[in-house]
Amino acid sequence: MKRGFKRFLALISIITMLLFTGCSMVGGGGQGSASITKVDIYEGTQGLEMEFMKNAPPDDVIEGHNFKVGVDLSNEGAQDILDGYITVSLEDQYMKPVEGETWEVSSPDIFTGSSSDPSMKFNLMGKSIESPHGERVGLFYNVNAKHIDRQTETHRSNILVTGCYRYKTHARPLVCLDPDMYDRVQDVEKSCEMQPASMSDQGAPVAVTEVIPKMLPADEKLDDVIMFRPAFQIRIQNVGDGEVFNPDKIQQACSAKAITYGDFNTYYIDVRLNGVSLKCNPTPPFRLTYERDNILCEVVNPDQFIPQNILAFETLLEIELTYGYTKTISSEVLIRRDPAVVVY
Repeated sequence: MKRGFKRFLALISIITMLLFTGCSMVGGGGQGSASITKVDIYEGTQGLEMEFMKNAPPDDVIEGHNFKVGVDLSNEGAQDILDGYITVSLEDQYMKPVEGETWEVSSPDIFTGSSSDPSMKFNLMGKSIESPHGERVGLFYNVNAKHIDRQTETHRSNILVTGCYRYKTHARPLVCLDPDMYDRVQDVEKSCEMQPASMSDQGAPVAVTEVIPKMLPADEKLDDVIMFRPAFQIRIQNVGDGEVFNPDKIQQACSAKAITYGDFNTYYIDVRLNGVSLKCNPTPPFRLTYERDNILCEVVNPDQFIPQNILAFETLLEIELTYGYTKTISSEVLIRRDPAVVVY
């Protein structure tokens, strides 16, 4: 255990050195320093964004005629979307997809699937230093307006477009760990204070909003010194305008196959301190309640226990959330009776 604790302290020293080195490289501005434009791709609360193209669908259409539903897709988050799905839902009584060439795509390297499939599969790259706005692409869905009731002149019908995809959130808060929680060590200036680390967003629709470090008593001692186990209370929130669901049910969520109530608001979390995973409670999979969750992740590896006589220090906590995400946009089309059709 002594050897493991020494490795732990060595890792802390390396991380601290890298933090200060990174600050000196990005900051500065003195003579001879290079100007670096900082692009924070981990800002924002968006992932996949969708919007209808102008006049696609049109405001109104004559019964029996075909029209296009055009959708622009953009990945506004910091993660790539791989094997996402997009589907168009119509009111079967009044509209139907055009057989044979339902989908029209201009980027076959992004979209995969048959043009007659009910859903289209896609990959869309996220924000990066080279592309700070993420990847954007458009596609069309061809629709036929059916004949409406002979007793009416018009009918309003809704079109729904739904995107379903797997996404990740990465948060790396700098937290202070202090085994002397009760200030029993006198005449020593501490390098940090153990307090909550508040965050807003991480370039994804689900965010870690706060991390509260704690020190829990361990059951063992090191050379008669009391040991503590670091623990972290982590608060998570759905900050986007869509819904969270089981990341293993991406295709089902965008198809006629129903997903269960238990699949909604389900996500997974991996929390690491110096590369070692922590144990989180309650047990996975985790659930958002009213779009929020509050879990406790704690150190279980004795090599990471901290003696009471160690001074306070800062370290990075790595948090990764994995989840499915879905959102829907809608548009209304007015179907008009064909004036050439005579009604008796």
